[in-house]
Amino acid sequence: MSRIKYITLLIILLSCTMSIAQNDILIPNRVGSKWGFKTMSGKVKVKAEYDSVSHFTHYIEKKKSAKLAKVKRNGFWGLVNANGTLVIPTKYKQLDEVKIHYNPNYYIAQDKKGKFAILHQEKFLTKFVYDTLNYRYDYVVAQKKDNIGILELSGKEKIPVQYDQIILVAGFLSTRNLEDGWEMLADEIVHEKANIHIKFPKTRNRNEAFCIWSVSDAKETKYIITDEFYGLFTSKLSKLKNKQYEESVEMTVRADTESDYFQYEKRYETLSKEGYSFQENYYRYNRFYTFTKDNNSLLGVYDLEKNRETVPPAYEDIKMSDYSYKGYFVVENDEKYGLFDASGTQLLPVDYDKFENEDTIFIFQKDNLAIFYATKTKKKSLAGYEFLETVPYHEFQKNQQTLLKVKKYGVVFYLDANMNEYYTK
Repeated sequence: MSRIKYITLLIILLSCTMSIAQNDILIPNRVGSKWGFKTMSGKVKVKAEYDSVSHFTHYIEKKKSAKLAKVKRNGFWGLVNANGTLVIPTKYKQLDEVKIHYNPNYYIAQDKKGKFAILHQEKFLTKFVYDTLNYRYDYVVAQKKDNIGILELSGKEKIPVQYDQIILVAGFLSTRNLEDGWEMLADEIVHEKANIHIKFPKTRNRNEAFCIWSVSDAKETKYIITDEFYGLFTSKLSKLKNKQYEESVEMTVRADTESDYFQYEKRYETLSKEGYSFQENYYRYNRFYTFTKDNNSLLGVYDLEKNRETVPPAYEDIKMSDYSYKGYFVVENDEKYGLFDASGTQLLPVDYDKFENEDTIFIFQKDNLAIFYATKTKKKSLAGYEFLETVPYHEFQKNQQTLLKVKKYGVVFYLDANMNEYYTK
């Protein structure tokens, strides 16, 4: 086979593969007042017979039946698979998807009696016995009869649901990495200054990461040891009279490397002597800081890595979204908003009434019409859309797509990250 023919065949095969992958993604399809699903190419896959639907948001598991979407009929929710089979009947008041730590198709369901349980795929992992269930990273805060505890996603009690207050005391990589006054004495972890003595469980591996908790009920306060929680920021959970529980959050940032940290710190000190007054840092590794200069009250952004002003000090406020690690800066003057990127390029003028960001999409609105900027593709939409919601899609975890549900001239349709349009009929 000649080289030209080989390349041509390869291009055809790649085109077919991309077409199949695109057709595999299902989007909501409206027929009259009812909803179903179709492929992006327009083929109907799930008949429009539901009052409301969510989206097939999980494309991590390779089995086609593993892809589920919420559907609503007569006020109650269920789950349908990509073949149109109702795998969970529409009889639940609430069905919230748990999107944490790469765990596909976990849901928190509420039955007609108002009780909650954890659902995975087509199986309930707990009974409907909880008054509230709220997921945080890779764990679930549970409340039952005014008591709180922590569940694993499997439904197993990590900390029994029987306490008034739960406080994270400390976390360590192993018993050999104790610090801040903690030490291992025989079979106990001890903090002499705090008068804490905790027997280390015989069933635990001392070379694995663990957490120390203080738990309290009406009778006593004691300490327990559990395995490490992924991405744990919660430090305190407390039962309250008027709320299900109170939560306080702590989060730290650190430099990319130790050498980076000291380099940034040196520049920080030098610039402070030159008239810069640094306010807040908005980027991991302490790289970007908001600042004022020469006693002027207007804010800018300084990049300690590049040692330059990324955003000039010309704004009343500079806000960061949840996606600050992407290096985007929302600036404000006279209650109008604009957008800069980490290179200092102004992507949108300071002319919008409000903004928000969902996943990798910035949404700026003016006169109830929206314009979108996708951080992954660097694409900007045309103005003139009424924004409804974002729809995340995951294809085997490596390729995440986000669709925007919008309305224009009374018609509902979708935009992808390249700002291509997909209509419903």
